[in-house]
Amino acid sequence: MEVKTVVTLVFLIYSILYPLIIFFRVRYHYLVNLLKVLLIISYVGFIIVYVLNAGYIESRVDAQFFISVSKAVVDGVNPYTNSLSSYYGPLYNLLIAPATLIPSGFKVVCYGVIALLILTLITYKLSKRTPLEDPSLITLLTVCNPVIHYYGIALAQIDDLLLSIAITLTSLIILYSEVLASITIPVASLIKPTGVLLLSTLLRKGRVKLLITSLLIVVVGNAVALSLYGYVYLYNVYLGHGSRVGGLSIASLIYILYGEIPVTPLSIASLVMPILIPPLILKHRDDYRIMITSLELFYILTPLNLPEYYLWLTPLLSIYALAQNNLRLCIALTLSITSGRLWQEFIQSSTTFNPYIHTTLTITYIIAQLLVLKELLIGRRKHT
Repeated sequence: MEVKTVVTLVFLIYSILYPLIIFFRVRYHYLVNLLKVLLIISYVGFIIVYVLNAGYIESRVDAQFFISVSKAVVDGVNPYTNSLSSYYGPLYNLLIAPATLIPSGFKVVCYGVIALLILTLITYKLSKRTPLEDPSLITLLTVCNPVIHYYGIALAQIDDLLLSIAITLTSLIILYSEVLASITIPVASLIKPTGVLLLSTLLRKGRVKLLITSLLIVVVGNAVALSLYGYVYLYNVYLGHGSRVGGLSIASLIYILYGEIPVTPLSIASLVMPILIPPLILKHRDDYRIMITSLELFYILTPLNLPEYYLWLTPLLSIYALAQNNLRLCIALTLSITSGRLWQEFIQSSTTFNPYIHTTLTITYIIAQLLVLKELLIGRRKHT
């Protein structure tokens, strides 16, 4: 059996756990305890797999970019002018700089595992603030999700893992302090520009000063980066991905049918609309739903939407769906995870292009996002 097929099976198994755990939690409590043991074993197992396959992980192009950028920052070299340059925010460069201290051959693996442990701690703290009676279970179900492990560490996409941590951290902090959240939100955007989507939580009455504070931090951070790195910084971070179309989105379907779409206007709309629309529709005080809705709208509209980008939202969406005991939302999450992975196996990793399979999987993925939005916008809520 091919490795990619094994990975797909793992995705299928884990995605099925979300609706099953809600279904069996009351009637078969002993199964929950057994599930915890299995999840802990799998958590440790994932880490062992990383160590055993460190050579492959470090050899990937994404890993080489990660290593190159971290070294450039420590050496005082412009990380945006390297042969393997940075395409992310200035804070991302600083956060990964410590990777140079890790022995060669394990830089990505060790850094990824440390980031995973931080995400685990944040998820546990966040889940304790939900109505769910068992925060350890919700934490294990969330951080053992193969979306986090496969894309974030095994494929060395540390940038997406760090953004996911920033989003999860923001969702925790905003429960305690809106002021602190107005700081962590621009922090997310300075890791990866799409972190600016979290500004949607500040577009409400009584948060104007916090919104201005966040915008000022974003502007100042970019101004400092521009003065240090020059125009190449703006191009790499904000324009480098601007002409790319593909993945699982409405834009990719239009591109397949017509061969051309207005990429720049659509890219701008895919950022502006997810920021402005959720606060208008979700007028009640529920920052979780606003964050998730913003990201889901972005996924549907953006010209470039690859399966690994769902990593940004996976921890928060998992926590919210399980805390709400919302079976329909968990099923939509399952459909999103599986359709994204199937798309990668049969389209992205395939040497031949089949427009029918591509269209079917993309439409399935979009339907899953729409189902998530339906539950967020008009579904029953248990708490705010």
